[in-house]
Amino acid sequence: MRLHLGFYNFGNTGDTTVEGHKGLGKFWKRVKRGMRKIGEEPVLLDSTLTEKGRMQLEIYLQRKGYFNGYVSDSIILKRKKACILYTLHPRLSYSVRNISYSSSDGEINDRLKTEQKKSLIQSGKTYDADVLDKERDRVTSQLRDEGYYFFNRNYVTYELDSSLGSHQVDLMMYINSPYENADPLIAAEHPRENHHRYRLNNIYVLTNYNSLSRENDQLLDTVMLNNYIFISNPQKEYLKKETLSRFVFIKKGERFYQRDVDYTYQRLADLNMFKFINFRFIEVPRDSIQQEYLLDVHIQLTPEQKQEYKIAGELTHNGGNLGVAGSVTYQNKNLFKGAESLEMKLSGGLESLRNFADTSVTKKLFFFNTYDFGPEISLGFKKFLLPGFIERSTSRFFNPRTYLTIGTNYQERPDFKRILSKFSFGYQWRPSIRQHLQFYPFEVNAVNVKNSPKFELRILETGDPSLIYSYKNHLITSGRFSWEYTNQSSSYRRSHYFIRINIEAAGNTMYWYSMLSKAVKDTSEERYTVFGNVFSQYIKPDIDLSYHVFVNPSNKIIFRVAGGAGFTYGNSKNLSLPFDKAFFIGGANDIRAWQARSLGPGSYKDPGDIENGGDIKILGNIEYRSAIFKKLEVAAFADAGNVWLMNDKSTKLEGALFDSGKFINEIAFGAGLGIRLNFDFFIIRSDFGLKLYNPGLTESNRWVYAHQKFVIGQIVPNLAIGYPF
Repeated sequence: MRLHLGFYNFGNTGDTTVEGHKGLGKFWKRVKRGMRKIGEEPVLLDSTLTEKGRMQLEIYLQRKGYFNGYVSDSIILKRKKACILYTLHPRLSYSVRNISYSSSDGEINDRLKTEQKKSLIQSGKTYDADVLDKERDRVTSQLRDEGYYFFNRNYVTYELDSSLGSHQVDLMMYINSPYENADPLIAAEHPRENHHRYRLNNIYVLTNYNSLSRENDQLLDTVMLNNYIFISNPQKEYLKKETLSRFVFIKKGERFYQRDVDYTYQRLADLNMFKFINFRFIEVPRDSIQQEYLLDVHIQLTPEQKQEYKIAGELTHNGGNLGVAGSVTYQNKNLFKGAESLEMKLSGGLESLRNFADTSVTKKLFFFNTYDFGPEISLGFKKFLLPGFIERSTSRFFNPRTYLTIGTNYQERPDFKRILSKFSFGYQWRPSIRQHLQFYPFEVNAVNVKNSPKFELRILETGDPSLIYSYKNHLITSGRFSWEYTNQSSSYRRSHYFIRINIEAAGNTMYWYSMLSKAVKDTSEERYTVFGNVFSQYIKPDIDLSYHVFVNPSNKIIFRVAGGAGFTYGNSKNLSLPFDKAFFIGGANDIRAWQARSLGPGSYKDPGDIENGGDIKILGNIEYRSAIFKKLEVAAFADAGNVWLMNDKSTKLEGALFDSGKFINEIAFGAGLGIRLNFDFFIIRSDFGLKLYNPGLTESNRWVYAHQKFVIGQIVPNLAIGYPF
C-alpha cells in the first residue's frame, strides 16, 4: 500500500456537501491542503523519460566495454498502470590490449614511466571506464603528493583506439599542460607552460581565527617558533605554541605534499579542541629576485569550548537481567594549555539479579536488589610521558598518548558486597594508519569482598580453592600489551581482516620483591601478601581474528576465531585465574545461545548458577549479514566454543578441566537469527540464539533436538549496541 500516494489522492478529492457548508468548507480545504503537502504525487508515464532511461543504460554498457551493445524498451499497460521493460543486448565486450602514458611536459612525462608500473589498468582485462576514473584519481593524488599543488584530475585525459578489429582497445593516458588547449584568441596572453612543483614558504598559524570577528589587528601578537609564525591574541591564548607546533607536519622550505597536509589536518582534529580547521594556500608572487614557485600557508584554527558537562542515562541488559544506569561527567579538554584532557566521572546503576545462595536477603530499592556506584578520574596527555631524553627520540608521527586512570566502585548484591579499586598508567600510539598499540606497564586492581553468610557457606561447600579465592580479598598488579591491525581501507567494497593480540602478566615484581626481602608467607595459604591481601601471579595471552568477506554492497560473511590461555604460577600456584581476569563465555558478543557467563567451564553445570570462569577459551563464529532495507539488516549466525580450567589442583568442579582427548566433545554449538537497525553512527542489535549442542548435558543427550521437541521458550534473546565482531 502506497500510503503517501493515498494521502495525496485524498487531498485532491472533492466533497461538494461539506465544501458547500461555509464553516466546514474552510476547515475541509485546510485538511486536504495538509494531506497534499505530506502526500506524494503520482509518477505519470513520460515517454521522454523512458527514452532517457534507455540511453543511460546504453551509456552504462559502453562504459563497461560493450561498445556494440544496445538497449530496447517496451511499455506494458495494465489497469491504468504502466510497466516499463528494458532489455539489454550487450554483445561482445572489448578488452584492453596496451596502455601507455605520455605528456608534453618533459618532467611529468619522465614521472609517468614510474606510474605506469603501478597502473590500475591491466592488459587483458575488460575495458571499464570506472577503472579509468580511479586511475585518473590515483595519478592526480600521486602528483599532488610530489609538490604539484595546482594539478587536478582535469589535466588527465584518455585516447582510445578500438579499430583493431579484434574486440580489443589500445589506451593512452595523456597529461595536458596548463593552457595547452587554450582558445587561440587568448594563446598570446596565456602561452602553454609546464606544471610546477611548489615549495612551502611562510607557515602562519592563526590560533584564534574567527571569520566573523572584526577585532583590531593591534590586539594580535606575532611570534616565530620552530619556523612557524603564530598569530594570536595573547589575552586569549588557548594552547601553548610549543604543543601546537608538534601537531603541524609541514615545514618551511619543504616540497608541498598533500599527504602531509592531510595528516596535519587529521592530527589537529584528533585534539578535539577546534570546531573549525582550515588550510589556505597563497601563491607567492615571482619577480626578478624571487623566481621560485612558493606557497604561503595559513592554518586557521577556531577553538572549541574548553569544558564540557555530560549527563547520560541508559538501560542495561546483563544476561537477561534488566537495569538502569547513569553518569555525570565533567571534561576539561586543555587542562594546562598543553592539550591535556581531564575527565571526572561519577556513575551508578541499579539492577535486579537472582540470589545465588542467600534467598533470605530481600533488600530492594524499587524493583532492584543490586546497586553500584563510584567515581573515576582520567588524565590524558597527547604525548609519551617519558624522561626527556627518551621522549625526544620517539616519533611524533606515532600519534602518542599517555593515560592515567584512578577509580573505585562499590557494589552491593544479594550475595555479597565488594569494593573494586583500580589505578592504571599506560601508553597508546599508532605506528601506521592500520596499527594501534597499547602498553600499560602498571595496573593495580584491588578487590575487597564481604560475602553473606549463606553465600560464604555455599562457596565453601564446593571445596573448590579457585572459586573460594575468587570471593576473597585479593590484589592484582599487572602489565599488559595489545596490538591491533587491520587491512581495511576507506573503501568498504573489499574484503578485509582484523587481528588483535593481547598479553598480560601479573604479580612478578611483587613476588620477586617478597622473595628478596624475605617476606613471611600467609600461614593459612602459604602465599605472600601485600597489605594483608594475597596477590595474583599469572601470564595471560589471547588473540582475536576476524575476516570480513565482501560479497556485494548489501551482503557480507564474517568468519571469526578467538582464544586464549592463562597460566598461573608462583604466588598463584595451584589456582586458576582470578575472577576479574578469567575467561567467560556466553552472551551477546560470543555464543549467543547462552546467557552471559552461563556456559562452562567444560561440561560442568553449576546447580546454583554461580558464575564460573576459565583459564582456557576457544571460540569460533560465522555470521552472514544482509541489508534488506536502507536501515534494516538481518543476520544468520552459528557460534561454537567453551572455556575450561587448566590446573587439576585448582578445582573440584566435575568436567571443568581441559582434556586434550575430549575437549572437542565439550565445545558448545548454537545458531540463530538477528535483526540490526543501522543508523550509521550506532547500531541497535537483537539476536535470537538456540542451543543445538549443549556440553552441560550428559554425553548421550548433548545434541538437544535429537531427544526433544522445539519449544519457543528455548530461544535466548540478546539485545546489544554495535556488531558482535
